[in-house]
Amino acid sequence: MKTWELVCAIAGVVVVLIGLPTAFYVGFIRPLRFKAEHDGLTGLFNRSTFFKLAEKAFREAKLKHEDVAFLVMDVDNFKRLNDTEGHSAGDARLRAVAAAILASVREHDVAGRVGGEEFAVLLVGCGKNHAPAAAERMRAAIEKTGSTASIGVADRASVHGVSDLFRMADMAMYAAKQTGKNKFMVYDRV
Repeated sequence: MKTWELVCAIAGVVVVLIGLPTAFYVGFIRPLRFKAEHDGLTGLFNRSTFFKLAEKAFREAKLKHEDVAFLVMDVDNFKRLNDTEGHSAGDARLRAVAAAILASVREHDVAGRVGGEEFAVLLVGCGKNHAPAAAERMRAAIEKTGSTASIGVADRASVHGVSDLFRMADMAMYAAKQTGKNKFMVYDRV
């Protein structure tokens, strides 16, 4: 066997050895990972992945002294939609709402579906001065889908983690629901 034939044979083996794991990851592992991390209906991060990524982003923002804000959104009157138009209409509406949310966030923000008709977003680099404008943009985008949403807003001031932000934003969201729906409320104003 000539030297160049040996080199070609070794190169072929190397290509196969490198290519097999890559093909296995791309063809098998990546789709499984996507299914495990994302909500099957909306394509947004599922609850567990959302909170894991939001907590990581929160810690990184804290180290960099960046502001963060947390939004919790609940689609108004969703049960009525499901009861009157059926679950397929409800599913279509949830997909539309998720698309509106995704179109309203920046690449470094974290968005997820955290409950039946409840969504959450961690806005990185967005504090209490800018979070209300972001919430209003999302509210208006959701309204264009034919639905409305009540949104709660909380910022990082004096909280220890994402669970505190979620709790505060959730309280603000319920206040928005109780005072008329289709609006946002900021936690410190509840």
